[in-house]
Amino acid sequence: MGVGKQGVLDRIDRLEALLNYDRPDEKISRASRRSERERQDRMPVEVTWLRSRRDELQEIITGLVEQATVMTSRTGNGSTNSKSMDTTTISIRRRW
Repeated sequence: MGVGKQGVLDRIDRLEALLNYDRPDEKISRASRRSERERQDRMPVEVTWLRSRRDELQEIITGLVEQATVMTSRTGNGSTNSKSMDTTTISIRRRW
């Protein structure tokens, strides 16, 4: 009685799941590999999107840091009132 290729793969997946997740369930290992493959497939698209919007994202981040600095300096301890938070939100939304 021989063991087929799928049988060997199932056994490897069960052992990997047992080592990594303390459960001998091959579905866990397969889902993990599939998730990693999908993440790798999306990576070039995400990197392209970030590169194409680098200046805009930098401007938004700078604005957020500036607003946080202003808010902290106004209150002295980082707490804010709702009126100044509304102004901050409006300022950030205008940039988009």
